[in-house]
Amino acid sequence: MSFKKSYILLLTIFSLLISLLLYFESYPQNFISPQEAVNYIGEIKTVCGVVMSAKYAPFIRGKPIFLNLDKPYPNQIFTVIIWEKDRYKFKKPPEIVFKGKKYV
Repeated sequence: MSFKKSYILLLTIFSLLISLLLYFESYPQNFISPQEAVNYIGEIKTVCGVVMSAKYAPFIRGKPIFLNLDKPYPNQIFTVIIWEKDRYKFKKPPEIVFKGKKYV
């Protein structure tokens, strides 16, 4: 391959990489913090944070598991609810497994 063809190929690859970087930089971010969740009601986003408290509530209809992100109950910023009907999907009780862990 000649020098000119190598140069053109290298320039083309470089241009493609720059285009991809610009595309992904402007692509909407789907990961948000618990504090940002209020700004995305009705949209599909992934909320990431630390499970600061977790509680299984078998006395409430549906027997929910509450996972409170970034601050413990009653000052939680965002709460994830796992219903008992989905509890079987976890090898261990979610309220034990997730407490104190960061999810990104």
